Amino acid sequence: MRSVVVSLLASMLLPAIAVAQTTSEPPDAPAEQAAPPEEASEPATPTESAPESAEPEAPRVAPKVAVIVVGDPDPVLVASAVEIEARLALSGDLRLPSDTALRAALRGDAGAPEDGLDEVRRERRRLGLGESSDAPVLGRLGRRAGAVLVLALREGAEGPEAVALDVRTGQFFEGTLPLAEIDPERVVSFVTRRARVAARGAVAAPAEPETTELPAPEVPTAATQATEPEDEPDWFEQNWPYFAAGGLLAAAIVFVVVVAADGGDPPPMLRFQPGVPMD
Repeated sequence: MRSVVVSLLASMLLPAIAVAQTTSEPPDAPAEQAAPPEEASEPATPTESAPESAEPEAPRVAPKVAVIVVGDPDPVLVASAVEIEARLALSGDLRLPSDTALRAALRGDAGAPEDGLDEVRRERRRLGLGESSDAPVLGRLGRRAGAVLVLALREGAEGPEAVALDVRTGQFFEGTLPLAEIDPERVVSFVTRRARVAARGAVAAPAEPETTELPAPEVPTAATQATEPEDEPDWFEQNWPYFAAGGLLAAAIVFVVVVAADGGDPPPMLRFQPGVPMD
């Protein structure tokens, strides 16, 4: 009977052990496909060579400068403005507003009421309260004149002086030009250098702000979904056959032990036979 029980348990355990072995062994990974040999890259088609210097080229057209008298149109400042305009026009490197009435209005001339420059005169009268408040007004007047640089003549702490403002940025350049004694060469050099810098900045600045668009989220296609690895089974799913085999083995051992311990003579039993007296 023991041999029969052992053979029965073995027939029950062998399939579970076989299933455990087949489950634990990972499937053979597919052989990696050999990558195709990289083709020799063709030489790039020669294109127009970029400029060596990162700085923008100087504009071909001479930069335009507007001369504006700040505050009270004092005769000394007005005379200085007229002389400076004449010096800049003779230099040939700069341009002035072609409208003589506009230049006169920027110098503080009352002019004729029908010339259409009343707004320019009102803007000019707002000047003289300080550089922080004068900068936006000078910028508007400079744009009205089509200039890249504004040369503002004002009364300084040490007498009449001139300062330059970049119309695009709305900021003053460093340095002042004394007007007590006008040196033609110094005036032309002072204005030309700053006008060229302002013109380069105006050329380099984009006309409209560039907007960077975020790329659209990449949607996985069927091909990319097929290549993605599937979720690996957890530890219990991989090893459950071992638990089953172990449980059956433990039950078989307990059964065998119980049968082996119960191998003695059977307990005595009382038999009753009719007609036979009991001792």
